Amino acid sequence: MRHETLGNLSHLPDPLIDLIRRSLAGEQFVVAADAFQVECSLPHGHVQAVEEDLYRAMRWLLARQPRIESKLAQRRLHHGAIVWYDVSSSSYEGRPVAIEVYPGHTGDPTTVPDQVEKLRPRFGLSRVVLVGDRGMLTEAEIAQLREHPGLGWISALRGPAIRQLVESGSLPLSLFEETNLAEIRSAEYPGERLVACFHPLLAEERRRKREERLAATEKELARIARRDPVAPPKPSAPAQRKKIRRMTPDGFPVHSFDTLLEILGARCRNLCRIRQQAGDATFHQLTTPAALQARAFEMLGV
Repeated sequence: MRHETLGNLSHLPDPLIDLIRRSLAGEQFVVAADAFQVECSLPHGHVQAVEEDLYRAMRWLLARQPRIESKLAQRRLHHGAIVWYDVSSSSYEGRPVAIEVYPGHTGDPTTVPDQVEKLRPRFGLSRVVLVGDRGMLTEAEIAQLREHPGLGWISALRGPAIRQLVESGSLPLSLFEETNLAEIRSAEYPGERLVACFHPLLAEERRRKREERLAATEKELARIARRDPVAPPKPSAPAQRKKIRRMTPDGFPVHSFDTLLEILGARCRNLCRIRQQAGDATFHQLTTPAALQARAFEMLGV
């Protein structure tokens, strides 16, 4: 047997040498474009960002929410119990018994009637007293609460309403010469108890802040008087850099939430079919994320 060297392959890369060896052994290869075909391509990056598993868990909870809340109410709510109600876009305090999601443009006071219905008929509480600030329990909401027997409320009056009580004589300031806390009555609030409180420390704090703001205003007015009223204002150095560059510290363009979702949505989830395999098996493949997409996914932890 005689061996003859037809060509020296040692200078070739290892992957190419392996390919030649396998080909000589009878293994067949095809061009990737001929072996696979992309049948469907869907935007996927924005879906990956918001976590499909999270939505699956939320759907599971939503279907069981009434039963879960009723069980929690039976365990936690009893005669004389205190129930905290708050409207928040991000967090809450205490141990939740029930939760409800409203559209983002919903005003806080308009959520109160729904919670009254939840506390009384659904949770079976016969006597409920709502305690809320002047932004939550407005006059309009209190008018609706009056229609529910066994329902009380504790709230605070706004500044104009307090001033009107003073001007009408229902709240004489001389009361606070003898006491800091007094209960009064007014024809403008029939059947309601009004409790007036004078807080000396709070009054002193407000007086101090008022004087500080007046002094700061006088100082600013004096500075404006020395400035040329015709000359345009000069932006600060950071504002100028941001306006010129419009780049993040990482070197990426500045995006809003909507435009960032558009960028993430450009990453696709492809459905691929293997042509040469019996049964034409399919598989999914994600496109390689661009640098900005990869950075966004890294910050989101996905």
